[in-house]
Amino acid sequence: MARNRINELRQKDQTNKWNQLLQHQENERQEVEQSHIIEYQQFNKVWDDKTIKLMQDHEKLLHDLEIQQVRQLEENRQKLEQELPTQIKATSELLNMRQIQVNLGTQGDYQGAHQMQIRVQKREQEEQEAHMIERQKKITALEATLINKQMIEMGGLQKKVDSQATENQRQREIEQNKLLQRYQNLRKELDNQQNLERIRVEKLLKGSPNKSKMSTMSASPSKKSMNASRMSAPGSRR
Repeated sequence: MARNRINELRQKDQTNKWNQLLQHQENERQEVEQSHIIEYQQFNKVWDDKTIKLMQDHEKLLHDLEIQQVRQLEENRQKLEQELPTQIKATSELLNMRQIQVNLGTQGDYQGAHQMQIRVQKREQEEQEAHMIERQKKITALEATLINKQMIEMGGLQKKVDSQATENQRQREIEQNKLLQRYQNLRKELDNQQNLERIRVEKLLKGSPNKSKMSTMSASPSKKSMNASRMSAPGSRR
């Protein structure tokens, strides 16, 4: 009877020691997992801030270039309006008609001079209209050349900022993978250490009544561990 009591107490002590080991190892795993979660949150905060700053810089670059190009277009139009004359340079035919008008007036043929004056005015109007049409065509063509140049410039800047954004995302994924790999390596090292510790304690206790329970716990990661790993997986957060 006394021997049974002693065995019972010994068995209870072994069970307590085994459970204490399990709890200690679970606490170690949770500490590693919690540390990883905090590190991952800090990682995201740093990269989120960096990405937002990069986007703001890109928006400012594009906006500043747009304003510059609008101003450039307006200055170019004003320059063309000033440089391209609105008044025509009379053609030789028009000059000849004016001279005939003067000659008729000098000769006293006022009716003929008046009729020629009407023809001269009509000719001047036709040539002025033709000149303004050609002038506008020239302005439009020069503006189109400038606009095309500006579009190329804007496209180049857009391509540059897109490339920088892509590179930023690529670097984030690389660093995120490194972070996850460090965590996985640490967990693997901890699991190996804990496994050796369980084997050592199990030998000291000469077998454990909770061996099957311990095997189940050590074989399957905790829910927090699974969530932490899943949260840290590449592409889980953008």
